[in-house]
Amino acid sequence: AVSAGLRFNGALVGLPVVVQLGGSDLFAGTALADRYLLFMATQIPVIHVLAVLGVVLPLRGAGERGGAGAVFGSLARNPILISAVLGTGIALLWPGLLGGGVVGRSLDVLGAGAIPLALLATGAAIELRGLREDLRTLGGVVATRLLAFPLAALGLALACGFDPVITAAMVVLFGCPTAVGAVPITTSLGGDERLIAAAVALSSLLAPVTLALILALQLA
Repeated sequence: AVSAGLRFNGALVGLPVVVQLGGSDLFAGTALADRYLLFMATQIPVIHVLAVLGVVLPLRGAGERGGAGAVFGSLARNPILISAVLGTGIALLWPGLLGGGVVGRSLDVLGAGAIPLALLATGAAIELRGLREDLRTLGGVVATRLLAFPLAALGLALACGFDPVITAAMVVLFGCPTAVGAVPITTSLGGDERLIAAAVALSSLLAPVTLALILALQLA
């Protein structure tokens, strides 16, 4: 539940929304996409660490073998964190390495297959019959992901006096549905794949409505 509530689909859902908003009259000529990408780049590692801990810690009590060392060892071996560190290092040390050439094109081919495979894993993990007893948990997770987080972001931005561009970037980022990639990652950690797969499906279905309503609330 923690993993499903924290992970957001900022690239496949949030970025297209930001691009569309950037082309509208309200945000034309602003740096909305740049602000959004900056927020997403800084939030992904933090959210991912919290989500992994939210899955691993309940499964490993303090008295079990490995303890805290095993928990942080799983973080150090996590592919998303490793790729984020490597990608940041390469971008800083060799900015043009991934932009083209054999390496860049090879990574593009590999990356193109990642989302379809994650979607297949999500569909295979959904079991509607077994979710009847978890409907309350599922509803709470989706409500947290689509309502509590973006409304909290909106309230924080308004309280701090942020400009509309930063506020919109925060609302879109925190209002995205649960990330598709959360299913295989949570499964590999021993979490509840049925719950997170259902959260991905339901939050993706409802996100266009909730995002539109909260953005309308911001611009009202």
